[in-house]
Amino acid sequence: MLRDLNEHFAAAREQFPSLESRTYLVTHSFGLCPRETFADLEAYRETLLRRPLLFDDWLERLSEMYPLLERLIGAASGSIALRESASACHATVLAGLQPRDGRKRLIASKLQFPSVSYMVSAQQQRGFDVEFVSSVDRVQLDENAIVERLDQTVAAVFVPVVASFNGALLDVRRVVEAANAVGAIPILDAYSALGVVPLDVSSLPPCVLIGGTMKWLGGGGTGLGFMYVHPSLIERLPVAYPGWLGDARFLDFAPDFAPAAGARRYQMGTPAMEPIYTARAGLRFVLEHGVERLRDRNAQLLDLLATLAIKSGLSIRSPMECERRAGVIAIEVDDASRTVATLRSEGIDIDSRSANAIRLGPHWCVTSHECERAIALIVASQS
Repeated sequence: MLRDLNEHFAAAREQFPSLESRTYLVTHSFGLCPRETFADLEAYRETLLRRPLLFDDWLERLSEMYPLLERLIGAASGSIALRESASACHATVLAGLQPRDGRKRLIASKLQFPSVSYMVSAQQQRGFDVEFVSSVDRVQLDENAIVERLDQTVAAVFVPVVASFNGALLDVRRVVEAANAVGAIPILDAYSALGVVPLDVSSLPPCVLIGGTMKWLGGGGTGLGFMYVHPSLIERLPVAYPGWLGDARFLDFAPDFAPAAGARRYQMGTPAMEPIYTARAGLRFVLEHGVERLRDRNAQLLDLLATLAIKSGLSIRSPMECERRAGVIAIEVDDASRTVATLRSEGIDIDSRSANAIRLGPHWCVTSHECERAIALIVASQS
């Protein structure tokens, strides 16, 4: 199994030109673009030279994005809306929620990405009672602590599928089922999971799933997020701020808003087209190789990095069990900014989100030797 994965991704390595000069351990932040992305970028440049004559090309690329994303997460046709960011998706969901019918509570994990926490916290101004659930050990995504707070007074629960700071992995099914059991809407932030954790919304009770293409999906540009909304939740999440692209007849430029079918009603203005073009190749790569295989490869590389780090005397700030983490591990260091700078000077890309921890999210095509060299340099940087 391990040998097969090594050989498979060694063969795929040539599709990523950045790996010719860098050891890429920061996929959790910015994914690598496949070679095909740069041809798509050139195609986008051509539209800029000839617009508006090629506006139909933009619409064709836009319409191509929906089935790729639907296939990625097992979503029904028409259940995905494209937006300018994952934060915009969260804002759209929150705007549709109202503190009524005895449901005035919002529950959120403290391991959320900051912008989600900011927006959920701000709902107190609208009459919601907001509760953030801490991790018992500040490492695990503790679904027990979340589930035990759910009851008929909760309007929605906000949780990350993968904690972006340390790769902690949520038991998604348990939270979604528990939320549905009490009539609360589960809102899943899957940005750090898409492409590296298998997700199939068709097998889950109703939920909202939010993500973007810039990380494990290898999208080129910023400015593209998306939201999946289960059809049964559409009526519970009315469109608070209608936009042109969310109209059922958007090309007719009608004076009154007629919501598009399904989730597309949540779309707003003309989307940024560069990320539409540069997201396609990365999505195709993920779908071609399969998220299950990509998950196995990621687990293999994270296990190697964690084992090497522990043997070298370093401490891990991520869950130790493979089934409880995905994408990235966090390693304690004396000075994160110095360690990041040291490794970058040696051609190894890592990052940090705190003063005393670094994050390593290896691209699937990184080799075992590159992982060994990275840990050796981290250890050397501590002396």
